[in-house]
Amino acid sequence: NPNGKQSVKTEIFVEGRLREKIGQPANSKVMQEIAQRTGGQSGGADDFKKLLSQITLVAENEVFTENFRLWDKWWWGAIILLLLAVYWVCRKVMGLI
Repeated sequence: NPNGKQSVKTEIFVEGRLREKIGQPANSKVMQEIAQRTGGQSGGADDFKKLLSQITLVAENEVFTENFRLWDKWWWGAIILLLLAVYWVCRKVMGLI
């Protein structure tokens, strides 16, 4: 601080990035453990066709859901307005207003 005698000291540790080296395969044990923990499957190059067919089966069996936004429709506001008008008229007829 240029106006006072306060100072702050800290240490910053900087580490380099560890990137996978080109041409070297990934650690298969780590990949298998990730697959087991997430409920997936893992395999080598020999199992590629089997895994690909299972992936396409999952994509075909996927359920399509469509969201219907009720509040975006104009008639929903009209129904609410109509119900409020009927409520107001009924209270007026009964003498509550």
